[in-house]
Amino acid sequence: MRIKVAPLAHQDLRDIEKYIKEEFDNPTSARRTVQKLIKSYAVLSHSPRLGYSIKAKYGIDTPLRVLTVGKHIVIYEIGEKYIEVKRIFHGKQNYIKRLFPDFEYDIDEEDSSEVLRGL
Repeated sequence: MRIKVAPLAHQDLRDIEKYIKEEFDNPTSARRTVQKLIKSYAVLSHSPRLGYSIKAKYGIDTPLRVLTVGKHIVIYEIGEKYIEVKRIFHGKQNYIKRLFPDFEYDIDEEDSSEVLRGL
């Protein structure tokens, strides 16, 4: 399948690269991180269901899926003609709250590690 990258995802890549360059003074690492994220798109083009479904994990009615790539998460949607990369977040960001600000969920203490792992 073909890959389409949404403008917000392009901006996320630029922000990630800028952050690593400036915060860690490491342009080589910044470039490698962005290249690794872009290469993950090629993996999705061959195996679109590789990531997990937000609907299955959190019960949110959305077609969005999540692919973990190193310390980052790629949010994408499988369409009929292409896969669209919507956003890219650092794994420590609460991507559920960023994507669905009004969504409220309870954390089951027995299963909290599973729920919190993606946040």
